[in-house]
Amino acid sequence: MRRLLSFVLCLLPVMEIPPVRGQESHQRVLFLFPNSDEFPSAAAVSTALRNTLANQSPLKIETFNEFLDLAQFPDAAQRRRAVGHLAERYAQARPDVMLALGPDTLKTAVSSRGDFAPAVPIVFCCVSAAHFSSFERPADATGILSEFNVSETMALAQRLQPDARHLVVIAGAAPFDLTLAQIARGQLRPEDRFDARYLVGLPIETILDEIGRLSRDTIVILLSLIKDGAGRNFAPPDIAEEIARASSAPVYGPLASYLGRGVVGGHMDSFDAIGAQTGELVLRILRGEDPRSIPPQMSTTPAFRVDGRQLERWSLRESDLPEHTVVMYKTASLLDQHPNLVPVASAAVLLQSAILLLMLNQMRGRRRTQRLLTQSEERRDILQDEERARIARDLHDSTAQHLTAIGLALMRSKEETAADSGARDALEDIRGLLKQASKELNAYTYLLHPPSLQRDGLDQALHRYVQEFGRRTGLKTTIRSNDEGRKLSLQLQQSVLRIVQEALANLYRHASASRVSVNLRRVGRRLHLVISDDGGRSKRERERCSLAAGEGMQQIAARMQQYGGTLDVRSRSTGTTVHAVMPLR
Repeated sequence: MRRLLSFVLCLLPVMEIPPVRGQESHQRVLFLFPNSDEFPSAAAVSTALRNTLANQSPLKIETFNEFLDLAQFPDAAQRRRAVGHLAERYAQARPDVMLALGPDTLKTAVSSRGDFAPAVPIVFCCVSAAHFSSFERPADATGILSEFNVSETMALAQRLQPDARHLVVIAGAAPFDLTLAQIARGQLRPEDRFDARYLVGLPIETILDEIGRLSRDTIVILLSLIKDGAGRNFAPPDIAEEIARASSAPVYGPLASYLGRGVVGGHMDSFDAIGAQTGELVLRILRGEDPRSIPPQMSTTPAFRVDGRQLERWSLRESDLPEHTVVMYKTASLLDQHPNLVPVASAAVLLQSAILLLMLNQMRGRRRTQRLLTQSEERRDILQDEERARIARDLHDSTAQHLTAIGLALMRSKEETAADSGARDALEDIRGLLKQASKELNAYTYLLHPPSLQRDGLDQALHRYVQEFGRRTGLKTTIRSNDEGRKLSLQLQQSVLRIVQEALANLYRHASASRVSVNLRRVGRRLHLVISDDGGRSKRERERCSLAAGEGMQQIAARMQQYGGTLDVRSRSTGTTVHAVMPLR
């Protein structure tokens, strides 16, 4: 016997003996959910409430969750089964506070509390004032009343859609759905301009079909759709998303769980704030405050809340929103997404501006230099033409007259020495050389003196110049031109004429040609000038001709390059070809 007593005494330290009430170290809070805590609204309230209990009190609090499944099984038999389960489970572990989420749960707690948790204070939330007034409140029941104001949601929709003419209100067939529909009918007093329809208790297929054919000037308000007319159950956020996606008009709603699921917005509470506010009431009771002295309180967070993405989707203006509207899910601007973008972009713009200014200054400098160069070349050409004309006049007025006088003197000498045959022959040879010199002088005088472009135009000037060159030199000349010269600028006409002058002068000085051709033709957007002769040359003569051409036509080649053209001079044993190509602008 003594051994048995010793064994029992050894086991006492490890045995768990239920503490007497009042000496418990933990306090219990029973959470009663109408359905499942997987619903975002229930999850948000529950999470916020638990955080408040954990963070704002040193008390050791245990929480228990129970789900009544009232949406799936709303009949009285299910309520009795749920109450019986609660009575059996908490007979030996009575909670200190019972929390009821939603009006159906509160109704069950008030009517059946004596069966499973007698005299346990009740704290409720997510219950509208209309629901709360429908049954008698026990003295020790308090909580947070939510403002279910459909008229404010309607006012928001009218501000965003001032031209709307139709109103569609959607609700399901569950008791909670029907209660909200009844409240909405009492609150909504649409003006005469609205054609109002209530889609209540219908199968979801019928509802989706109806809202898919709405005109754009329709306001759609989704109240609650926990169960449809066919008896199918839905999670409110999921069905809200499906309805918003199918609707051809903007959808609004008074429940915060709809926000972010395609609904534009509404006048609604914040479930997080309701959970925190409810948690503070629970803590007051757990700390010993008499629940009968704590009256029900209104939620402090009802406000207009909208989804910024839906405003963009339906082209609704944010400026039409009521003051202090909470805009959520607003698309971040580029500046918000990249705060460093402005200084970086500003620096890049300043740098680019500086580069552009530098480039513009360089371009202006180049154009100024090009303009001065062009003016300088034009002055040089004018002076060159004037000098050539002066030399031609001097040769004609002075040298040609001297040669003529020498010729006359030779004729007199020939007459005086008629008896001396040797002297006569010598004088005849001198007279022939003098005649040849006069001919060359005449040719060079003509080559030096350019014809007038302003008076004749390029084509006539070329024809007259080439033909006169042939007459004076005895060469056979041909020229082909299809009146292309009149389409060129005066500067380009002068360049063409100078190429012809230089080429013919080269030919006359260095070639033993009998035939010269000048061809001016247009090919596409380019003008081609080809000058060729048939004079055969030795290698030494070709080198000398090439050197002369390079010196005589170097300035003309530079001018062609200025106009974007090219100049090619080729000398072969069969003759020389000068080919100039100029773009037509």
